[in-house]
Amino acid sequence: MDIIIIILIIVLAMLVVFAFTLKLNRKLAERKIQKQAANAVLKDRKNVKTSREGILALNKITKDFFREYLKLKGELTLKEISEVLRSKNDEESAAFCDKLDYLIYSGKEINKAESVQLIGEFIEITKRLGKQRRRH
Repeated sequence: MDIIIIILIIVLAMLVVFAFTLKLNRKLAERKIQKQAANAVLKDRKNVKTSREGILALNKITKDFFREYLKLKGELTLKEISEVLRSKNDEESAAFCDKLDYLIYSGKEINKAESVQLIGEFIEITKRLGKQRRRH
């Protein structure tokens, strides 16, 4: 009987360690995604020849980031991502996606200042979302 109790305690301890390891790995993966997104934006900002190229690069990075962050499957438009963000009460990120979508598809001329501003907004959003995830 004592052996069964000891074995149960050992198994329980192993489960606790396993659960802690999974949670730690998830947090590390999220931080890695955020760093990759920020680095990709900064790299693209240096290599971009035109503001339109910068916005299109930011579009891809934004979609990839939110697909990973929200654990979404498949290709989504910025409008679809915006709707998901609104359903999760993240109006700031949803508004960013709407603004980026408008600049891409409106045919409006994009100046360098707008590109730099949007890249800065995206970096701030990834930082904010990272802090929120770490708190939970």
